[in-house]
Amino acid sequence: MGRALVRNPKLFLFDEPLSNLDAQLRTEMRIEIKRLHQKLGATIVYVTHDQVEAITMSTKIVVMNGGKIVQIGTPDDISNSPADLFVARFVGSPAMNLLEGTIENIRGGQMLRVSPQLAISLPAGFAAKRSVRDAWCST
Repeated sequence: MGRALVRNPKLFLFDEPLSNLDAQLRTEMRIEIKRLHQKLGATIVYVTHDQVEAITMSTKIVVMNGGKIVQIGTPDDISNSPADLFVARFVGSPAMNLLEGTIENIRGGQMLRVSPQLAISLPAGFAAKRSVRDAWCST
């Protein structure tokens, strides 16, 4: 990193730079890399499988699956509105709860039918607020 800084580049590529460090040093280095980013104003492409690093260090995240980009967004976008089931399952701690079911309109409200014996009432206005994608739901 020191050799790259001397050249004053416009772009840095960090490929899992903290993966071999202990937890305390990893935390300290995250802070230092963020400080350098703000000071230099350069673009940093930061490759990591560590979700804490991705969420805490980024202004934009690119989620890939099988070598293909499946979602680009802010940390909040990725966490709160995953583009597909892969992203929903991959991102977050604890992991997102996923239920297979059907949304049904009943008596002026909605419910999620998970099985013939189990239906969950949904709060008023749920359809306008839900973060799951319409493609995931059948009504």
